[in-house]
Amino acid sequence: MATPKLLKSLRQDPQKVEDGVWIEHPESKDRFRVRPAMCSQHAKAYLVALQDKADEIGGDAKLSAEQEREVDAISMAVGIVIDWQLAEHPEMEYDANTMAALMMDPELEEFQVWIRLQVQQKQEFRPDEAGND
Repeated sequence: MATPKLLKSLRQDPQKVEDGVWIEHPESKDRFRVRPAMCSQHAKAYLVALQDKADEIGGDAKLSAEQEREVDAISMAVGIVIDWQLAEHPEMEYDANTMAALMMDPELEEFQVWIRLQVQQKQEFRPDEAGND
């Protein structure tokens, strides 16, 4: 007898998680290819950014709030956002350093929140046939 696939409605499509999915900002019409929040790539990017920052400031020093924000922005730009199609700059290739700077820009707080909300929408990363056997 075959074992039923448990928690089927919660499963993610590994290919969508790896390759990301395209989301479009409703106002700017810019498109971003994103992975889900807290996926393994995001976790790895966070740990690398954290280690890099610790090395920069001296191993045992405590990170300031601003340094923690920078680590988070870098991990988002490397581990979550992996490509873009910018409406006003269609020729511009994705650059993680630029994306990290955008994730730190105080004038783009609404955009930053939008990205964070989108990558927590786990249904975007479910298999296309999540409800079927």
